[in-house]
Amino acid sequence: NDTVNVKKTKDYLMDELLFGNRKEVLNFSLVNENGVLFLHFQAIETNSVFIPTKCFDKKSKIFIQLQNGKIVTLISTSDTCSQLYIDPDTNFNTQLLSNYFLFSKANFEDLKQSPISMIRVNFGAEYRDYVPKKALVSELNNLEYSPENFFINNIKSVF
Repeated sequence: NDTVNVKKTKDYLMDELLFGNRKEVLNFSLVNENGVLFLHFQAIETNSVFIPTKCFDKKSKIFIQLQNGKIVTLISTSDTCSQLYIDPDTNFNTQLLSNYFLFSKANFEDLKQSPISMIRVNFGAEYRDYVPKKALVSELNNLEYSPENFFINNIKSVF
């Protein structure tokens, strides 16, 4: 009998952009599988026009710059591309990109103590930068989030 011990946080809003017919949402969650920490990355984009496919490969990385100046690098666990969904009633396109990224054990202490100043996501040859806010009130669900303190507030709950 193999026992798998998995703990996962709820999806957490890290960034939101609403402009005209375009909506972009970035969610993070943490997963601890038998002592190995992963970041679950989820980007959802909805628009009335074509949305290009984004992909991660095993060389893709997420760079998290902390306010203490240190940079934490996470490595993609798989090759995956965004999935397209079309709403038949509105003809709106929705691209969903989801993947897991692996932490190294050396990263944990800094993540527990320092807020995030910037997140750089590598989609193959393309980069996207996100600057987490101290406080973010979602226009979609009216809930308040603290993206820059995501790790400080959540990492202890998966250990």
